[in-house]
Amino acid sequence: MLKPNDFEHIKKMIENKDKVKLRVDAGFGKKSITYIGGLGNVVFQLKEDNEENVSIHHMSFKNERKGLGTAVLEELIQYLAKNNKRKLFVENVTTRAMVEFCKKNGFKPVERQVYIKDDGCLYGNYQLTIETEEVL
Repeated sequence: MLKPNDFEHIKKMIENKDKVKLRVDAGFGKKSITYIGGLGNVVFQLKEDNEENVSIHHMSFKNERKGLGTAVLEELIQYLAKNNKRKLFVENVTTRAMVEFCKKNGFKPVERQVYIKDDGCLYGNYQLTIETEEVL
């Protein structure tokens, strides 16, 4: 089960870098956590799919391409590895910038859950296999 307190350091990181106060909503039977700031232009939403998988359902920051997404991702992966989560998904990748972010960070397109646009990019869902503490 995802708990907002487990991600307090990520929340503070986003608040400091984007200079925004985030409010937290834990919903869907405690299976998701949403951080929302400003007028909704800063959003970070995590969803626990099952005991082994977590999804980034939404990720948008005011200051894009400044390293915040990568820093958040690194912290999240450390947390997931310690808690024996095996896969991290990024859902509904719809921009070239997010495709590039996923590829840069080792995510792979999920078979049968991606589509190609005229620009040749694979859009849709991406996944990253995590080396858990059990495996390490």
